[in-house]
Amino acid sequence: MSNSIALRPLVAQFVPLLIDTASDDYREWSQKYRGEGDTIPKVFVIRADGEQLYGESASPSGTELRAFLERHLALAGRPLSEAELARVAETMEKVLARHEAGDIAEAVALLKPLLGSGSYARDCVAADELGEELVAKATDKMEAADKQLEEGESLAGTLALLQVQRFYGRLPALTQTIGQRLRTLRGDNELRSVLEQARALDRAAEQVDRGNTSRAVAQYRRVVANYPDTDAAALAEDELAALAETADTATTASKPSGPPTEAALKKAASYLRLARSFAEKRPEKAREYAEQVIDLAPDTELAGEAAALLDEL
Repeated sequence: MSNSIALRPLVAQFVPLLIDTASDDYREWSQKYRGEGDTIPKVFVIRADGEQLYGESASPSGTELRAFLERHLALAGRPLSEAELARVAETMEKVLARHEAGDIAEAVALLKPLLGSGSYARDCVAADELGEELVAKATDKMEAADKQLEEGESLAGTLALLQVQRFYGRLPALTQTIGQRLRTLRGDNELRSVLEQARALDRAAEQVDRGNTSRAVAQYRRVVANYPDTDAAALAEDELAALAETADTATTASKPSGPPTEAALKKAASYLRLARSFAEKRPEKAREYAEQVIDLAPDTELAGEAAALLDEL
């Protein structure tokens, strides 16, 4: 590399590696990377992901060297600092752990900030590859949902689409596509009510996935009460029966033994006020408080008001 002071900022962005062409290291190198020309020195430029950008006997110098370095830096992707690389590696470790555990929604939430970084660092490339894999899976699931809708399985198809949104909806490549499909359903007079019922069922399924059995039971019961004599109510009853099999009873899973204490009622009333105050500007926070009301004071008027608020959020 050049010792020119003017070129040092450019040179500093490369990692120079000197290999003796008579060594075993070079023989191994030449099996992987092709260098044009028979003279030495040979100059190679290898990107962070192992992609060869240049390999020739010609060694640029003088004014050509600056253009050479700038050209290949432009092809090398965005450089990351050591601190940035460490953060990406740490985040990818968490992403893979959640993905392997089947917690796709959380894996996607963690992965989203890493996508499209423009870097060819190993973990950045792995993030983009996983993102592409997840987009492909979600696309397959959306196509299956579309087929169900075409075949008249409106509730099943809508539920499948909502599940795709819940698991994969934060992926930038899918946000617009999923949103367009849901807008189409909302615009269909016959499917609008099905979408409403499916959303209520999906909220319950989300609680099951989170391990919040009592909240899931409460939500499924609301579906049965709000949409009687529908496929959604029948499905909710099936899910309640399934949840009951994994607990002593659906009742004990959804509420503590005995009526709520006075302290619990006061706390629930406070949480309900907080939920209402957050409803307009911070609906996710409102949902959190409303769900806690149901946990603290199930089968009470407060719980009913909290459930009604949840349906509006």
